[in-house]
Amino acid sequence: MKKIIIVLILISFKINAQIITPIEDRLSHILTQTYNNRYFKDVNGHLNKFIGQWKYETAIDKVEITILKRDNEDCGGRYFKDNLEIRCKYTKNGIVEFDTNAPQDINDYNRMLGGLFDEPTNVNKYQFLYSEPNFNPLNKYYLNIQYVLAPLGGLPQLQWTTSFEPAELDPAPPRLPLNMLFTKVP
Repeated sequence: MKKIIIVLILISFKINAQIITPIEDRLSHILTQTYNNRYFKDVNGHLNKFIGQWKYETAIDKVEITILKRDNEDCGGRYFKDNLEIRCKYTKNGIVEFDTNAPQDINDYNRMLGGLFDEPTNVNKYQFLYSEPNFNPLNKYYLNIQYVLAPLGGLPQLQWTTSFEPAELDPAPPRLPLNMLFTKVP
């Protein structure tokens, strides 16, 4: 009986064991559909450079973002991944358009959650899929952020580029500017 219990315990560990895979290799596993039972972990610390507060400002637009790292996020029970989340406050002409730092503005339809390094050899560029608060969640907005090294000892920057696939019934473009250059807040 003791041997049977030990065998059952060993089998349960094998079933629940995750294969730890560097997060920068996630795209290749998605394309080959070999992602089940994996944990795409930021073992090399590539996500850390994005973490923090960033700011973009013009005479009309002011966008303040906070990028957080979420560890071991469950992806439908099939796999787990470390991830980035952006919280965003957007002010236009002095009026706050939306602020996802406020709990009432956060739900599954208007969160900016990271996806992957869409060019696995470029770990300075990270892709998101998101929608904006109070907008049609069927509109798909694609966001790429590119980490730019600090020029001549200055503060690091993020190049923000958005593209979108409008829904047929509500083809509204995103409210945020499509292209922005953020500077890290010290």
